[in-house]
Amino acid sequence: MLLDTMNVIELCDDLGVTSEHFHIPAHATIFRVSLELHAERKPLDIILLTRALSERAKLDECGGPAYVTELMSFTPTAANAKHYIETIIEDWRRRKLIEAGTEIAARSYEPSEDIEEIESYAHGSLLQLTLTKGQENGAQTMAENVMAAMERLENIEQGVAPGLTTGLANLDKKLGGMRDGEVTLLMGPTGGGKTALAHNIAQHVAVELKKGVLIFSYEMTALWVTNRMLASHCRINTDCFTFGRFSHSELESLSRRNHELAKAPIFIDSRTLNITDLVKAARRRIATDKISLIIVDYVQKIPMGDTKNEASRQREVAKLSGALQSLAMDNNIPVLALAQHNRQGEAREAQDLEFDAKCVLQIKRTESCSVDEEGLTPPRDIVIVKNTMGAVGKASARLLKQFVTFEDYTPTQEEIEKWEAQKEKPKKKSWR
Repeated sequence: MLLDTMNVIELCDDLGVTSEHFHIPAHATIFRVSLELHAERKPLDIILLTRALSERAKLDECGGPAYVTELMSFTPTAANAKHYIETIIEDWRRRKLIEAGTEIAARSYEPSEDIEEIESYAHGSLLQLTLTKGQENGAQTMAENVMAAMERLENIEQGVAPGLTTGLANLDKKLGGMRDGEVTLLMGPTGGGKTALAHNIAQHVAVELKKGVLIFSYEMTALWVTNRMLASHCRINTDCFTFGRFSHSELESLSRRNHELAKAPIFIDSRTLNITDLVKAARRRIATDKISLIIVDYVQKIPMGDTKNEASRQREVAKLSGALQSLAMDNNIPVLALAQHNRQGEAREAQDLEFDAKCVLQIKRTESCSVDEEGLTPPRDIVIVKNTMGAVGKASARLLKQFVTFEDYTPTQEEIEKWEAQKEKPKKKSWR
């Protein structure tokens, strides 16, 4: 870095090396301070580096000026920098394997340890090491974080979305997309369109953005998830997939567009997995395919352990919520979790899930129309009720039920007046 600052720092960024990868603490400190100088846009040479170490009271613990000078004179050229960086990363990975193996062995000898938790730890730690491939696996310095934050802002200025877009422009304007490392909770009553919206987002991410999506479906089989996606993508009534009766134009649309969905990197797992097995399956898929979004539909159907009473049920829900958050953070991808809140118990569980989620969305019908009055096809409001990194609000979208798909919608003044007039009409009394 002292011999060829810019090129070596670019190599470090490309290969993902950080101060945590150095085995000798003095080398980690020198590397970190060098990055800080670079972030401050100061030139990097032996004099300035020695002074910076002295100002931070780190020079003596790094061996003094003589040791820093010796490091520079020991390497005659920066031409082999890439090879040196790869060696540092390889040795770091070996140390991590040794640490993981030691921890697994120690826990396996303890009879009090739960075997499933040990297996989950073993699987997760080894897979995580495979996923990082030399990237940072511990605490990052503020200099590294500031550089990453500035790079993200530069990307946004150049038109890159701050998060993973949903495909609904009205929602993306409010939300900015789903953020890496965070759980977004999508709540609503039965039949409100949660699954349809989740599938639409999956199609957008996989077909339009060409990024991998993993869906855990506890609501329906993989075949029916596919049928609904085909109906949405090809604009074919879902009844056609139920009864097998297609018009000529529908068959033509299906034959013309089904290959677009077939090529999409969407993976559907419809097994009834508990949360431990779900996390294992997700990590396995992430290790083999580049997954950018995980969808869980829906979380309250994930089998839980001891749920004999309300307190134990709450503990299990908290454990489930924490596992989803860890899955998002450890793999730095967004997780979209669907939850229902029809019944009293579901509402309490949804509140527990909402507490941990960084972003909470609710699908609501417009207040001006009831379920029975949907002949006017009123839009749904996708309400952002919680957003830790942005504003709350709502975005309008229309659910086309026959195609199980959402689309952006802005109501006309005439439609608003119709809904308001309809709202004022006295409602018919139920026979109940």
